[in-house]
Amino acid sequence: MTPAFVFSQLFKNNLQLRSLTGVDLRINVYQGGKVFTASGATLSSKNQLASNGIVHVIDDVILPVPRDTVLQAARDHPDLTRLAEEFTSLNLTRALDGRSPITVFAPTDAAFEKIPKRIQDRLLKNIPTMTHILQQHIVPGVVYRAGLTNGDPVKTVTGGIHFITKTDKSLMIGGANIIRADISTRNGVLHLIDRILLPDDTEFETKAALPPGVPLPP
Repeated sequence: MTPAFVFSQLFKNNLQLRSLTGVDLRINVYQGGKVFTASGATLSSKNQLASNGIVHVIDDVILPVPRDTVLQAARDHPDLTRLAEEFTSLNLTRALDGRSPITVFAPTDAAFEKIPKRIQDRLLKNIPTMTHILQQHIVPGVVYRAGLTNGDPVKTVTGGIHFITKTDKSLMIGGANIIRADISTRNGVLHLIDRILLPDDTEFETKAALPPGVPLPP
């Protein structure tokens, strides 16, 4: 609930409304205004007038949104230990801890373990390559599951493109399964995925073979 009359005509993407608990609800608008969400919950009916306010019906319960940033949420999540460590060691924390709204498709610890250790060791020595790979998981703006449709191109902060595959039973990005969606944070949302996204979907051996200090091509 918010202490104000807010008609859906006033909704705009990334609008934040202060709730009665003092936590902001994030409004997002997708598909040219066809889909609206409130902290990830889809609005199924809008602008129902009541004697003392307006009711917007949603399809899910909005749990208290943490005051944590995306980075803090990753650090606290038991399955994202490795990702949080890599973001910190590669000095990517500023992008995840700021005010700009972002979406992170977050590889789990199990996703990192799928990479052979010899390749992991080589990648860790190649900071520009590893940085570029992790940036492929960061998307500007907040995109909840409801805003992802089959065939959608998702553009990362580096300009890379991953495509969404969505069916009744599954949701994927760039060939990775989204195994948990819509972890809301103060400045965005996390989606857990089961493999690491590569810039052009080539093998890790190719990326790891680049000499240290040599970045990936744009």
